[in-house]
Amino acid sequence: MSSQLVKMSKEMFEKRKSDPTLRERMRAAAKGQSPRFLLISSMDHSQQDLQLLSLEQGDAFHATRVPRKPLMSASQSPFLFGGPAAYSSHFADRTGVIVTFEAAESDGVIQASLKAVSSHPDLKGVPLVALRADYEAGTARLVPHGLGRSYEVENLLMSRVRRPLPNDETTLVVICSDSRVEPPPTPRGVPMAIQCLGGYIPRFSGDADETSVLNEFFATWLSMPLKERHLIIVAHGDFEGEGQSCGAGMASIHPNEVHSAILKHVIGRIDEDARRFENRPPSTPEERVQSIARATQANLMTYPAIQSVLGSRASLESLIETVLMDTVTNRMQELQTS
Repeated sequence: MSSQLVKMSKEMFEKRKSDPTLRERMRAAAKGQSPRFLLISSMDHSQQDLQLLSLEQGDAFHATRVPRKPLMSASQSPFLFGGPAAYSSHFADRTGVIVTFEAAESDGVIQASLKAVSSHPDLKGVPLVALRADYEAGTARLVPHGLGRSYEVENLLMSRVRRPLPNDETTLVVICSDSRVEPPPTPRGVPMAIQCLGGYIPRFSGDADETSVLNEFFATWLSMPLKERHLIIVAHGDFEGEGQSCGAGMASIHPNEVHSAILKHVIGRIDEDARRFENRPPSTPEERVQSIARATQANLMTYPAIQSVLGSRASLESLIETVLMDTVTNRMQELQTS
């Protein structure tokens, strides 16, 4: 699958080059990022949400929620939610926090999730937009709440709703929260995605935290009657020489310079795990993100649900693959194993 995605990313780049608006987006991405939104999506609708709301490169920084589970607090979910939300506080043009839910999700899941968002110290005062989405129909409706709304922002987003491409349940991508990167569509639609700082997934802890609900998701996904499954780890950076590196990757090289308590914990763990795959300090952020990708692959293998596939597969290499993505062009290349 990784070779297919690499090919499709190059085709997508050629289409983007021919579109003046998207060319301008890439020029802006080469200078940095200043996303207007923090988008908190369920893993199975992360990429669909961008299309649903007509969001383009640079528009939304990402955090992740496990499907049909309430968003955990920042302390229980530092890697999927707490860290990305804290990182987003650095952006000057924040317009709102968007949280999406399937149309059939319970009120309990929605209310608990909105409480987690409103309790995050770095999201205080930022308008919160909650949406119930019907992805097949391409519709959405607002969820009323009393946690800080902006009718102007809500109206803007509702005016942009459109039908996204189908969801490809066979492919799960682990990729950075960065607003400038997104995996290309697969031959079946858009992939599911876990979007987190540096594309880093922590080891399974065995505690009642985000790794526990992640393991539940993996167990469900791996037991689905699918003919194939692909888990793609995407490490992004300046791999074409004229763009931007991964911010989390850069921060993890100098973790002592991070002052936010939530971010310091996340970035420190990323640094600690990445160093296990380095013989010397990385000379560039691009070297570091490749170590982060290797750490993430090793960490994924600590999840009981993923370990269980060892009994039915000769090697996990057929399940987990790693690719590199340029931050600006989003063109991908396969990670060399040597």
